[in-house]
Amino acid sequence: IRDASDGATPSANTLAARSLLELSRVTQKKEYIDRCRETLLAFGGLLEDRPASVPGLLLVLESSLASQPPGE
Repeated sequence: IRDASDGATPSANTLAARSLLELSRVTQKKEYIDRCRETLLAFGGLLEDRPASVPGLLLVLESSLASQPPGE
């Protein structure tokens, strides 16, 4: 099992979530933001219990919420 925490470099999970978010912005395809949200939800417990261990995912979460259309 891979470590989900970010170290000196972002974890693979963080890089995947960030890439999916960027793809959703560039292509305007809902499937990418849906996958990004699924990734964030999969790590919801870690984001809640130990946020300092996943600062990259926190940034992705913040960016995804900031770019979310109202009412969504």
